[in-house]
Amino acid sequence: MDRSVHLFILLLWFLCSETIQFCSCNGDSRAVCIERERQALLKFKEGLTDPMKLLSSWVGHDCSRWRGVVCNNRTGHVVKLDLRNPRPFNIYYYDRWTLGGEILPSLLELRHLNYLDLSMNDFKGIGIPDWIGSFKKLKYLNLSRSGFGGAIPHQLGNLSSLRFLDLNNDLSVYSHYLDLPELDANNLQWLSPLSSLLFLDMGLVKLRMATDWLQVTNTLPLLEELRLANCQLPNVPASLPHVNFTRLSVLDLSSNSIGSKMPAWLFNLSSLLFLDLSSNSLQGPLPNFLGGSLSLRELRLSNNMFNGSLPENIGDRMPELNFLSLSQNQIEGGIPLSVCKMKYLVVLDLSQNQLSSRIPSCWQDSMIIMVMDLGNNNLSGEIPGSMGSLLFLKSLHLRNNNLSGAVPSSLKNCTSLVSLDLSGNQFTGNIPVWIGESLTSLRFLMLRSNMFYGDIPPQLSLLSALQLLDLAQNNLSGTIPSSFGNLSTMAVEKRKVGPVLYDLSGTIAKITKKNRSAVVVPMIYLDSYQENMMIVTKRNELEFGRVIAEVIGLDLSNNNLSGEIPEELTGLSGLGFLNLSGNHLMGMIPWSIGRLKVLESLDLSRNHLSGVIPPSMADLTVLSRLNLSYNNLTGMIPGSISRLQELKFLDLSRNQLSGVIPPSMADLRVLSWLNLSYNNLSGPIPFEGQFLNFDNASFIGNYDLYCPSPLNPCPDDRQHQYLKVGSKDREEERADASEIILFCTSIELGFVVGFWGFCGVLIFKKPWRIAYYGFMDDMKERFLSTVEKKIARLQRRISRQKQGGQG
Repeated sequence: MDRSVHLFILLLWFLCSETIQFCSCNGDSRAVCIERERQALLKFKEGLTDPMKLLSSWVGHDCSRWRGVVCNNRTGHVVKLDLRNPRPFNIYYYDRWTLGGEILPSLLELRHLNYLDLSMNDFKGIGIPDWIGSFKKLKYLNLSRSGFGGAIPHQLGNLSSLRFLDLNNDLSVYSHYLDLPELDANNLQWLSPLSSLLFLDMGLVKLRMATDWLQVTNTLPLLEELRLANCQLPNVPASLPHVNFTRLSVLDLSSNSIGSKMPAWLFNLSSLLFLDLSSNSLQGPLPNFLGGSLSLRELRLSNNMFNGSLPENIGDRMPELNFLSLSQNQIEGGIPLSVCKMKYLVVLDLSQNQLSSRIPSCWQDSMIIMVMDLGNNNLSGEIPGSMGSLLFLKSLHLRNNNLSGAVPSSLKNCTSLVSLDLSGNQFTGNIPVWIGESLTSLRFLMLRSNMFYGDIPPQLSLLSALQLLDLAQNNLSGTIPSSFGNLSTMAVEKRKVGPVLYDLSGTIAKITKKNRSAVVVPMIYLDSYQENMMIVTKRNELEFGRVIAEVIGLDLSNNNLSGEIPEELTGLSGLGFLNLSGNHLMGMIPWSIGRLKVLESLDLSRNHLSGVIPPSMADLTVLSRLNLSYNNLTGMIPGSISRLQELKFLDLSRNQLSGVIPPSMADLRVLSWLNLSYNNLSGPIPFEGQFLNFDNASFIGNYDLYCPSPLNPCPDDRQHQYLKVGSKDREEERADASEIILFCTSIELGFVVGFWGFCGVLIFKKPWRIAYYGFMDDMKERFLSTVEKKIARLQRRISRQKQGGQG
């Protein structure tokens, strides 16, 4: 979690002072805690659930050695209880490492407690105990992300010594999946007595009824950090009679649907270093307050409705900015050259606006930029060569613009690149060989929807960290390099989970240490940056952020690739999706395709593949989407396909498959889309399971399909529909097709005979030719004479009418 420097120094001083005075559970002091407090802790433990035995050390008489317990070295009193979940949150292992159960009031015996942390646990929606307000000496209280629910007790206002209060209930994107209990407060008057408060975080606490939130927080003169993200704030007053929290350095009001223009009182926060107003409904041009924000380090205004252009001197106004995010607005015009004057800029995100013109060529002095996202704009021209000076660049997103030309070779200097996305532009030429030779840290390479041509360079197989390669919708030719089997990260079945994070502050520290002459960057909040990728899968463009580390895939679709599918690709056992559709691939589907154990989507459609469907296809037990349509596959549909119990989409249409539809396919319980049309299938159509939901379109074009039994009548009209794709109607289709062919042939033959019969006589019979042309000349003269007479007669009539009118 981000913290201001002042708050960090304060907490560091506090912890150091406590360390000097108190002994921790791991210390060497012989002091033991007071017996009644030890008994109170044991009673408290009885109310907790502890599946991973995190409190297994809570035995014996010396509670100063218990996990999370800190005692005063002189008096023996318990002064600190830190039971924060030691593991970072992971949606797949939620509850495994968390404490839960009931919080018993036996803790009230700890009268000298000044630090209490129960964060990152799961108390299943129970209320925050109101007796916590009885800890008069408490300075630090952290109950964040622990599954508390209901109203926040106003008794917390009795904690007059409190300096740090964290009630944040937000687990980011996971909050929507876990159905977390809600915390709420009808008003915030209980905060008023907390005059020593320095830090307040109530993210995702519902404050829709707390109309006094700004007036109350403005009465806290020492407050330095205020975070009220996603709180459903009822209103944000446009002005304040007096701004009292002048020490405020961090303000986060993101995701609150704040409308209208920027509140005027923000202009008076002269100590502000961090401002996050993203995901609101703020309108109008970018605010003028930027001109007075020389000390601002991080500015997040993304996902609003700001319009107009970027100030030409934006770099002069905010020279110490580390992080600038203005994405998802309606900002127009070009990118000012002064952006390059922000010498401390680490993250620049101007994506999803309406920016136009060229990317400025001024990056040679912007040495520490690590993330640049200019995607989804209307930028044109070429990538400036000066971008090759961004030696510490980790993420470059230029997708969905109008950029053209070749990819500049200077980018090979950006050897720290992890993500390179140039999709949806008009880049031409060959895919540069140096991408594979120089950018060896790449994990994501997205070049789809451009005009690249030539062979796929086999040097891309040198990218051992590559987990996502998208070259779809270009003009690439040649064969698929068999060396792709060496993409080692794609060959790991056990996928990493969670987001891809860039260690920004750590990298800055390394830069400063390596180059002692470099100016120390005033990094305040930037611990890490989460990568986000737009990935086209199942014909939809989806954004992946929190789970991007789990996405492993290869997309070479819609090119001009030829040859066979390399057997080596089946060694990439970590692939989640493989798309080779829309090429000119031939030969058989690799017999070892079943080695792709974690494959979820396979698309080989619109090629020239032949042979049978490999039996090992049934080993793809997590496959949810299979498309083999528009090929030349033969043989029968394997009965073992029924083992694909996760299959939702199956398209085998437009092949030459024969035999019966395996009855076991009715066991595919989640199958929602099926297309077996235009094959040579025969026999009965299964009439159970998911097959009851499929209509004619799924089976049409097969000569000999019929209802479950050709001898028994279909029991209802629904089954009669299937007879329309049977042999009788098929013979009618054949007859109709024959008549059409005969008709077209007769027309063509008649035209040929008539044309050459007439022209041939004229060519070989000179007297006939002279007579014909003489006849045509005579007809022409008669026609012209008639037209002249008609025109003269019309002119005389018009002349008489004019004379009559004058008389």
